[in-house]
Amino acid sequence: MKLNLGILNNRIKFLLLLIIPVLVFLISISLKNYQGPYFTNYQSDPSYVYLISSLNLSQLSGYGVTHIDHPGTPVQVIGAFVIRIVYFFTGQENSLAQEVLFNPEKYLDAICYTIIFLNCFGLFILGVVAYNVYSNVIISLLLQSVPFTSVKIISLFTFVMTENFLFFVVCIFISALILFVNISNAKIKKYSGYVILIGIISGLGISTKITFIPLIIIPLMLFRGIKYKLSFLLVTVLSFLFFVLPAISSANIDYFIRWISDLLIYSERYGKGAPTIIDQSSYLYNIKRIFIAEWFFGLAYFSVILSLMFCLITNFKNASVKIRIVFTNDNKYKLALGIFIAMTLQILIVAKHYGENYMFPSLAMSVFAVFISVSILKDSFGNTLSKRRTDFIFIAVLLLIYVNGAISVYVYSNYLKVRTEEAGKLLNFVEKNSDNSIVTTSIHTNNRMYPLFFCVSYAGSQRENYKSILNSEYPSANIFFKDKCYSFSSDTGSIEKNFKSVNKILFLCKDENYLNEFLVFLKKQYSIEIITSEKKFLNKNGEMVYEIRTVP
Repeated sequence: MKLNLGILNNRIKFLLLLIIPVLVFLISISLKNYQGPYFTNYQSDPSYVYLISSLNLSQLSGYGVTHIDHPGTPVQVIGAFVIRIVYFFTGQENSLAQEVLFNPEKYLDAICYTIIFLNCFGLFILGVVAYNVYSNVIISLLLQSVPFTSVKIISLFTFVMTENFLFFVVCIFISALILFVNISNAKIKKYSGYVILIGIISGLGISTKITFIPLIIIPLMLFRGIKYKLSFLLVTVLSFLFFVLPAISSANIDYFIRWISDLLIYSERYGKGAPTIIDQSSYLYNIKRIFIAEWFFGLAYFSVILSLMFCLITNFKNASVKIRIVFTNDNKYKLALGIFIAMTLQILIVAKHYGENYMFPSLAMSVFAVFISVSILKDSFGNTLSKRRTDFIFIAVLLLIYVNGAISVYVYSNYLKVRTEEAGKLLNFVEKNSDNSIVTTSIHTNNRMYPLFFCVSYAGSQRENYKSILNSEYPSANIFFKDKCYSFSSDTGSIEKNFKSVNKILFLCKDENYLNEFLVFLKKQYSIEIITSEKKFLNKNGEMVYEIRTVP
């Protein structure tokens, strides 16, 4: 099969390179519709937290942000711009804070759709750059196919979170690497320009999420001489500081340093657990989990290892094959080594505190890793692995990715449909049975109240203001969390008054232990006598509603 790209005019090439970005956009929107509101299906964390930080920034009143764990500042800034634009065109008589807190889903949707568009635009840029460099539409389409290599990648496109925007960053990062690796006899000025460009992108990536850090190994391997390596690191640091500037404060700096230290020292996620740098009982098991969960990443990782092994062979010959080795002076081989080191470092870091989304930067690099590996093998084998044969390999990989992607999207879509339908049943039940009762929810249950309560705790100086606004909308909202009951009211006695004003409480939970703790709390804290507690609802998500009758 020989594809003559010379007969394609610019319009057809443009349309070909738009196919995958448009497909990703449509699939992402469909998945977003299937998953339902952000307050359902455990989607509120961290989406609602990013919304509240963006709301703070959008008011331009020095409120700043208090959630800097990722750090995630670029996502918060994008959210702030989107909030201002949406409010300008659709805002009513309410203030900006009221509008966002009363309609959080509308603003979260707008932010998510914006980032989805950026991701698709990043894929288009990657395709255009690849075609301009390699003049091969098959390679361009292959590099654009990365969202379908892992359901984890495309599933995160529907959240307002760092990994969503990080995909765009990785796309332009790969595009810059392709341009740099393929420059020939670069002039000093042009070389310096790539050092600055890739440094800026790297700083943006790290400011989005610190899991991007292993990827800076790749340009460090590529740039020649200590001068350019140090220059790259300097630009990266300055770029990072620029992008996190809206979140910089002495308190946030102290917190971020402690946060990173705890992640390094303690054995469990979020800086918890025993002060053991590596828990040997789980470390090797987590490495195994990484490769089991992400088969295409495993394929990419071992293909890079295979290509590097051929680079290191110096005297291998047989009747028809001669291995050509050019390593230290060839950017392509340095690139492969950088990718291998970056992926290995990502594996070693993530195995300490395993989470599928923590592998995201390397997952997004996986197709590029396969492409570079095959390119190196082609160079090594010379005429034995011709362009035609490598194109067949790329087409086979492309088909494998899309078959896997189609299956994964289908299965994940059905999973979301079921969960969302079950969440809807819960919400409908509560709405129909909440008359003359107090609705109280525990954590991780589908409802509008808990996500708002959760995110307001990250509002900083605006916490009480936002709680006051929400109290006007949800005056009888109660959230049970860690043996305590909370509301949006500043009146500490309002919860007790609400409970004692009725003799029926609807309690939402996912664990019966929460019910038992809640019953003990009512009796101990407010001296409320329980008559009965009866399970009235149970869905396939494991969510329950108990009707609690009390002495009036």
